[in-house]
Amino acid sequence: MSDSADNDTVHTDTNNTTTNSNPAHHTVDIEDETHYFAWPKGKVLLDALLDAGVDAPYSCHMGECGACQCTVEGGETHMLANQVLSTYDIEDDQRLACQTIRDEEGPYEISYWF
Repeated sequence: MSDSADNDTVHTDTNNTTTNSNPAHHTVDIEDETHYFAWPKGKVLLDALLDAGVDAPYSCHMGECGACQCTVEGGETHMLANQVLSTYDIEDDQRLACQTIRDEEGPYEISYWF
């Protein structure tokens, strides 16, 4: 039996809440589709999405253009650089995917609203 099969098990607790036993499985909603992806600690969000085959929007990959702006919920994150988002945007869970590193296990929910 492979470890990945064990890690992908979905459980329902006594409150009928469904949880995934693998906290590395995060979701992204993009163009009316939900994708599941792994986001290794220390890797920027955009790279994790592209590695998973998700066609996430981006342009400069340096935190300067805003093309990869998204909403990130589910845990604390930090950005390596930011030349685009205001303090208000950041307080509203907006992030630049090309600069965002996760600080917690999640699971994180990413949304692109364009």
